[in-house]
Amino acid sequence: IVQALALQTSSASLQAFLLSLSVIVCPLLDQLIGGKPQPARVWMAALIAVLGVGCLECGNLAAATLSQGDIIGLLQALFFGSGFWLCEKAIDRHRTVEHDMALPVALTSWNLVAVLAFASVWLAVESSGGYGTASVSGIDQLHALIDTVAAAPLDHLSLIGALLWTGIVTTAGCSFAEAGALGEISSADATVVFATEPLWGAFFAWAMIGEELGPSTVVGGLLMVLACVISGSDAVNPRTVAGAAVARVRKSLGRRE
Repeated sequence: IVQALALQTSSASLQAFLLSLSVIVCPLLDQLIGGKPQPARVWMAALIAVLGVGCLECGNLAAATLSQGDIIGLLQALFFGSGFWLCEKAIDRHRTVEHDMALPVALTSWNLVAVLAFASVWLAVESSGGYGTASVSGIDQLHALIDTVAAAPLDHLSLIGALLWTGIVTTAGCSFAEAGALGEISSADATVVFATEPLWGAFFAWAMIGEELGPSTVVGGLLMVLACVISGSDAVNPRTVAGAAVARVRKSLGRRE
């Protein structure tokens, strides 16, 4: 909801930068509420990720003027970051076996129930004139749209496709993937990966519509990759990998003897 409101008066690129600040929220919540000290790599990765997104969007940021949407957009980081953090805690609290895929499905289902509830309230408030008077209420527009699509679905395939894509892939699918990932990695690490969203946007803009990637985009992309590597450095620590390999060799030799 905050994102939709912010985009009415603010650019998408600037909102992408503000959203990336969620990489700071999870470590702060872990530190302040969870009482879990964060390793230096988490703070370093978060800082580099924010700098990377800043480089990706610096051209737009330089030309941007402060608007109401810019201020509202700051809440994205708080809500997305706290959502990751709460999801991680829910998985830790309810998981009974390793790699339990039923738990992400359950969390995704409840997330969609919450989306439906908030969207219904928003539609009801807007239709009652809570956000200003309109010639046609939101509920009337919804009914008219449903009737139109139902009468001739083949004439509205693009609309149906957009609804299916945003509903199934970018809402339910993303929620399921996030819940599944948070069962394997921490919310602090997950938000650093999540902060690469503007990098993917720049890539698809270059690959699909021919936008030029400037030097700031290249530098920003490299910083984002560096942040992800630093964030997961414990998992790819050379000493850890070498130690595990030696242990496996010794175990194998012991079995042969």
